[in-house]
Amino acid sequence: MVNQYAVIENGRVVNVVLAESELADNWVKTKKAKIGDLYSGGKFTSPVIQSTLPQKKGKMDALLDMLVIKGTLSEDDANQIRSAQ
Repeated sequence: MVNQYAVIENGRVVNVVLAESELADNWVKTKKAKIGDLYSGGKFTSPVIQSTLPQKKGKMDALLDMLVIKGTLSEDDANQIRSAQ
């Protein structure tokens, strides 16, 4: 049976994989963990991201900035999307 495992490094989920069993000590069985989540004391939590974005930015710029801060999108990719608008 294939299960979902979070790969943990320094208390953070760095990857989520499917496998029949744990292949390393830093793999933790999960159903809900996402890349970027925190793992401590046997529990997964989503990090709280406080916005330091200027309030006058447009919705698209704010969204792109948040994706860059979270690590979901690179700064180069965000700038490419901005220049395509």
